[in-house]
Amino acid sequence: MSARNPINSISTETLAFLRALARHNHRDWFQRNIDRYRAAQGDVQMWVDALIAEMNKHDQLQTPTGKEALYRIYNDVRFSTEKTPYNPRFAGNLKRIKPHLRGGYYFWIKPGASRIGCGFTYPNATDLARIR
Repeated sequence: MSARNPINSISTETLAFLRALARHNHRDWFQRNIDRYRAAQGDVQMWVDALIAEMNKHDQLQTPTGKEALYRIYNDVRFSTEKTPYNPRFAGNLKRIKPHLRGGYYFWIKPGASRIGCGFTYPNATDLARIR
């Protein structure tokens, strides 16, 4: 059996961990499953590393590794009505090299609701003309 190419997929174990986290979103469960979390996080970091390598063939990204692209899994509950302690997804962003290549990419990995997108915040007049 050949090794899985990380750019092609996220492992089923990672997706199973995220589904379980959505059902059992509390500290005790998370602490008992910390090794599963670390394995899932490593899987996603490998996927992002491969994504960065592919995207750098056509773009210039400032984000060097998947580890630096990922957001924390911990939910900031201070000002939110949603009080679950963990985000049952992996998400992050990829920044383009500045100052000439502003904008960036965002990804969200969640079973049944994954997405990837791009955006450009506060374009100057020259950038806005290119976008239009």
